[in-house]
Amino acid sequence: MPTMLIKRGRRGLIAAGLLAVIAYAFLPEPIEVETVRATTGPIAVTIEEEGRAAVRQRYTVSAPIPGSLLRLRAKPGEWVAAGSPLLQILPAPLDQRTRAQLTARAAAAQDNVERAQAAARIARAAFEFARSEQARAETLGTAGALSRGEVELATTRMQSAEGELRAAEAASRSAAHDAEEARAALASPSQIGRAGDVAVVRAPVSGTVLRVFQESERVVGAGTPLVELGDPADLEVVVDLLSSDAVRVPDGARVVLDHWGGAGTLSGRVRLVEPASFLKVSALGVEEQRVNVFIELIDPRARWDRLGDGYAMNVRIVTDERAGIVKIPAGAVFRDGEHWGVFVVDGDRARQRPVTIGLHSGQEVEVTKGVVEGEELILHPTAKVADGVRVVRR
Repeated sequence: MPTMLIKRGRRGLIAAGLLAVIAYAFLPEPIEVETVRATTGPIAVTIEEEGRAAVRQRYTVSAPIPGSLLRLRAKPGEWVAAGSPLLQILPAPLDQRTRAQLTARAAAAQDNVERAQAAARIARAAFEFARSEQARAETLGTAGALSRGEVELATTRMQSAEGELRAAEAASRSAAHDAEEARAALASPSQIGRAGDVAVVRAPVSGTVLRVFQESERVVGAGTPLVELGDPADLEVVVDLLSSDAVRVPDGARVVLDHWGGAGTLSGRVRLVEPASFLKVSALGVEEQRVNVFIELIDPRARWDRLGDGYAMNVRIVTDERAGIVKIPAGAVFRDGEHWGVFVVDGDRARQRPVTIGLHSGQEVEVTKGVVEGEELILHPTAKVADGVRVVRR
């Protein structure tokens, strides 16, 4: 009797084993997937666009009188001192019409001087106010009444106001020079600084010759641009953004500059977002409203001394950032109706789970609920992946 029971038990085990093998053979093949793990760290939301370096203050030297321009000796890259001879013009005789035009130009130039001086006074008042606010913020910050971020923002506003003051004062000096040129065009030969019959035009400021618009001898009219001067050490970065992106740029936003030609990246800070937009047609023929954003360089001059006016670079403006958050690659998140979801790897099974997301940088996503650090997720899940299916890691 026991022998019979043993034989029956063996037959049952063999049958069960065969059934298990047959059932396993008909199971669907596990889906091969690529996985990633949730990590903890910083995340930054940025706006990326191509920008260019630009000399902050540039001066265009124009012909003060009509006449024949003699060949220029100044070359791009050459340093000239303020007041040094820059170019020479053989004056043309002034007829009544030309004299009337020059008279009107001189009057307009004097109006520009008064306008520039008024703007400089306003900029100085704004700078003095920003400086007092920064000092007050420093005092409150030391006492613990203000956060460090608020103190830094006050410092940024003071530095921006100081830059605006320098720009306004430079514009005032430039307007005064233009007015002097306009008056010189109406002056007698002894008053205009002529050598014989040649009018000598001098450099209004010390700086580097950035561009020479007219190099060869030719006849020029009054006001024709001839030479552009500027200081390459006083560079900023200009980038034009879509108006819908520009409204998201906060004052003093942190900026990362890369692909500028040198090693590593450069640091910058938003100085000004222009209050007016302009129309620009894209390469695809689409009309866009763009806004110029001006960025000041924070790194020492030695880091970017090879940059020049008009040099291109990639600009990443940080509009929001957080540290110490749980984040996952954007490719691991998908839409599930009105919500977001992920697939978590549980052993050899995929488990769908709803999540709540926060900041989205384009490459990474902040997860505020649903995933913890270290959990393994499926990256770029296909339509074959569903809740409970078997998966194998690629």
